[in-house]
Amino acid sequence: MKKRQNLILQSFGASGTKMPPPNADELAEWIRTPRPKKTDRDITTYFLERQLKAQAGCADIPGCGGGFYGSRLLESIGGHKEGYVNGELHAVPDMVKADAESVKALQKTLCGNTAAAPLNFVLPSPSALRLNDVFYDDIGEYYSAICEVYAKIMREQRDLGVKSHILIADSFAHDELEELSRERVFFCSPAATSRQLSNILEYQTAVAIIPSKLPVLFELMNEYEVRDICLINAKPSDFDPCLEHFDPDGIKAGGIEFRQDAKTQTERESKPKRETENLTVNENITENETETESAAESMTAFWKDLKENSYLMRD
Repeated sequence: MKKRQNLILQSFGASGTKMPPPNADELAEWIRTPRPKKTDRDITTYFLERQLKAQAGCADIPGCGGGFYGSRLLESIGGHKEGYVNGELHAVPDMVKADAESVKALQKTLCGNTAAAPLNFVLPSPSALRLNDVFYDDIGEYYSAICEVYAKIMREQRDLGVKSHILIADSFAHDELEELSRERVFFCSPAATSRQLSNILEYQTAVAIIPSKLPVLFELMNEYEVRDICLINAKPSDFDPCLEHFDPDGIKAGGIEFRQDAKTQTERESKPKRETENLTVNENITENETETESAAESMTAFWKDLKENSYLMRD
């Protein structure tokens, strides 16, 4: 008889560059909440804290940030204007430090007397910021500069208690993989093609992908060493093929709050119903948001559902 094995659930933040706005009552309550330490706060801080609250009690390894955090990174990098690099890139880390302080303080409050789990920050990769370089001599010099800024930002957050960083992108530039590959940085491209995934496996032995990309990964395992896998937004049966290639202890569950940007959402709504009717909550959290359910409630339901499905059946 097969036995159930519960899996560690790790958060990979949220996709999309926009987060659904809070309703007035939620925002007013957040503003009134007393703080143990006075730090700068804005709507991005609210989104980070809302993420952490939704994951509380569900994600074993919580993560804050994602695609929407690109706007904060652009604020924290000097030397560009209106999408163009026009000067020496440098870090302006005040707000990213304030973000780390805020979420760590909230995590301590949520955990009470229980030891806090490792907390990750999820950042869009340098290439995902889509800055146009008109200052540096070549692309290699540009990536060297912006990756140096990223390294400083990540170091500042780790000094404030952030365990590690996840860099997310549809695809990574070779230069950023080379420059930012280090112990506490994890590259994540959930729907990577074979070529994109092979580029990542040049630098790490663990991957995080959606279930439909498992055949791509298994093929690449003939060429690359892969020790650990994290299946994102998976159901229990999705983990079965992993048991043929990985030790059970090397398998984790992952979660990403998939949110579509306005353009993508419009395109999707224009498609015939047969192309969209099979989407589930784990594929797009926005499907669960109704006029009576706030984004915060939807996110909490998403993580509870994912936690309940984070297990595999083994002999």
